[in-house]
Amino acid sequence: MKSYKDCLHELTDYMARVKQSSRLLIEQNIWDSISYDNLDVWLSNFKTSEEQLLSALMLDNLIYRSAGQTKALLLYALDSALTNAVYPTPWDVLHGDNYLEILSRRGSGNPIRLIPVIRDLDPPSKSGPSVARLYKRELNISDDYMSWPWLIGDMYRNGIRQFVFIDDVIASGEQFLEFLKKHIDSTLVDAEFYYIPLLAHETGIANVKKEFPQVKIHPVETVNDSDSFFNSKKNLEIKDLKQLYLDVEKKFVNKRLRGSVSLGYKELSLCFSYYHSTPNATLPLYWYEDDVFQPLVRR
Repeated sequence: MKSYKDCLHELTDYMARVKQSSRLLIEQNIWDSISYDNLDVWLSNFKTSEEQLLSALMLDNLIYRSAGQTKALLLYALDSALTNAVYPTPWDVLHGDNYLEILSRRGSGNPIRLIPVIRDLDPPSKSGPSVARLYKRELNISDDYMSWPWLIGDMYRNGIRQFVFIDDVIASGEQFLEFLKKHIDSTLVDAEFYYIPLLAHETGIANVKKEFPQVKIHPVETVNDSDSFFNSKKNLEIKDLKQLYLDVEKKFVNKRLRGSVSLGYKELSLCFSYYHSTPNATLPLYWYEDDVFQPLVRR
C-alpha cells in the first residue's frame, strides 16, 4: 500500500497519458456527449497537484456508454434479457415470442406492458421516463405497449398479465422496493413481473429478490463492490485515496449534497455514465455543477 503523495512525482506523465486517451475517445465519438471543452473545463476545476491527481484517476476510471452503445443495451434488454427472463430454457427462448417485434407493432393485442420505474410526482427528467423515451426513440417501441405504474391494477383487470419494469440503474434497491410496495399487491395473483434495468448492482439485486422473489430480475449489465472507484486495481493500492477524494469534494460540493451522496448513492462510488444521464450512485465530482464547479458529464 502507498499514499497518494507517493504518486505525485508521476503526475505529469500520468496526466498526459490520461488526457491523450480521453481526447482520443472524444475524437472517435465514443464519449459522444463529452466535448473537448467539457474535458478541459472540468480539468480546470482542479488546481493543486493533489486535486489534479484525483482528476486523472477519475478520468482513467470513467466507464461511459455512448448513444450507440446505449441503443445496443436497450436492444439486448428486449431481445435477450426479457426473453431469457420469460422462458426457462434456450429451446423455449428459440420458439417463444419475439418481444422486440411485438412491442414495436401498433395495437396492444399481446398481454404485456412496459412500465417505467417512477414515483407519482417524479418529473419527466427522472430515469424511468427518460429510459421509456429512449425505448420509443431508439427501438420504435409502440406507445400502445407503454403504460404507467399506477395503472397496473386497471390493466390487470383488463387482462394484462406480463408487466416489464424498465429503468436505467438499480443501486441498493431501496427505491425500487418502495416502488414495488406501492404498486404490487396480493390481488395480482397470476401476474408476471420482470425487471430489466440497464445496470444493476449485486447488492440491489439481492435486496429485491429477498423481499419480492416473484419479480424476475434480468439486468443488461451487472456491477458489484469491485466496480467502486476505490476498489479498482490501480486505486486499491492507494490507502488514503478515499480521504483525498473527500477532502477535494468538500472544497467543491455543497454540504447538503455531500451528506446524501458524498460517495455516490449508498456509497457505491461508481464511475458509470450514459450519454443521456449519469446515475446518482456515480461519484458526484463527475457530475456536480454550480456557479463555480463545472461537470464532466450530466445527471
